[in-house]
Amino acid sequence: MAIASGAAIKRSAAIGARWRVFSDLSDVPAIGRILGCQIFRKSAVRRRSRPSPMHAHTLPNCLREAAAQYAAGQHAAALATLDPVLNALPDQAEAHELATRIHAGIAGPHTAAAAQRNAAAWLFRCERFAAAVHAFERARALEPGHVTTLANLGIALLRANRPQDAEAVLAHALILDPHHTSARLNHGTVLRALGRLTEAEAAYRDVLAREPAHVAAWNNLGLLLKDLNRLPESERACRRALALDDRHAEIHNNLGNALWQMGEIAASIDAYQRALALRPDYAAARTNLALPLLTRGDYANAWPLYESRHDPSMGAEGVARPPVPYPQWQGEPLAGKSVLVWPEQGLGDALQFVRYVPMLKALGAAHVSLACAPTLARLFETLDGVDRVIALDGTGHIERHDYWVLTMSLPLRFGTTVATIPARVPYLHVTYFMICI
Repeated sequence: MAIASGAAIKRSAAIGARWRVFSDLSDVPAIGRILGCQIFRKSAVRRRSRPSPMHAHTLPNCLREAAAQYAAGQHAAALATLDPVLNALPDQAEAHELATRIHAGIAGPHTAAAAQRNAAAWLFRCERFAAAVHAFERARALEPGHVTTLANLGIALLRANRPQDAEAVLAHALILDPHHTSARLNHGTVLRALGRLTEAEAAYRDVLAREPAHVAAWNNLGLLLKDLNRLPESERACRRALALDDRHAEIHNNLGNALWQMGEIAASIDAYQRALALRPDYAAARTNLALPLLTRGDYANAWPLYESRHDPSMGAEGVARPPVPYPQWQGEPLAGKSVLVWPEQGLGDALQFVRYVPMLKALGAAHVSLACAPTLARLFETLDGVDRVIALDGTGHIERHDYWVLTMSLPLRFGTTVATIPARVPYLHVTYFMICI
């Protein structure tokens, strides 16, 4: 099992340096315009579910149920029934046909291609990206030269982890119509994902040269400029987007990230708070707000906010929870219980936060297991209060525990303040055997 790299550097006497910030919205794709909507952020608060096996006897039942719901005019229920089918079987032709008929019924009279595009946009909004690719491909087969379809197909391919295919589709779309805004915007998004940052910047600036009030293009340019470490320019681009439309929590969050990286602590707090005023459940902004608050020593407000880093709505951007079936420890009595301490983020974070592990034993835990990167295993065996060190090298077995807890959740569970950071040092030791090896 891989451990996240990119350790942050923190002072040993203070917790809360420059940890990873979360944009949540990497770029704004232009998609779903047939229904008059533009995807501006990830849909609601759901983590994209991984495809699960669809048993042979389940598929016909789901299709029959969805067809019956459609016949009864229950369009939303029919789509909900089809959703797990297309998640498990992205290219299931009968499910695609039914989804297209349902969207034709929702939107009224349309061509077959338009209904297919609507169905594809629905799948994209549901984050069923592989199925959305198939749906847009079906629409393209009906109208091969429809540039909006190609623009949407390109971004769906990117979200389905096919960036090279996405770039080829979008390049073809721009040959057909060099001034198509959505195709150019999405091409910039794909180029950014491919690391072709100079070309991505040119794509966004091309959109803005023709449409200076394009909010998404300003936002995407701001993110790109942050990638290039051109932080004052990134700030200006985000502020330009907000001057045009300040109702988007994501842009406030992205502005906060640029300000935070420039060391503008008070201004970054204001930006994150504005994002949360618009969208209180915005996990990325909650997590990001915690960072400047930690820097200020406001642990009482910061640590609860920082728990959002592993909220399911964070998807791949967030911190992964351990793949175990037992509950997270949230301060319950530990007398006689077992607890698994799980690593997160970088090696430096692990080294800093294991100082809390002996405190679990002091609460009466009968068994404390500490999972870690293999490179840290022998060092962590010198830590007091640890019954077992588990090197996450893809081998071995993790027995059942009563609870699990992330290392960087321990300060919250122990009510840490600036005055109560565990300061007993050394808590790790280098043995003569380690030195000789």
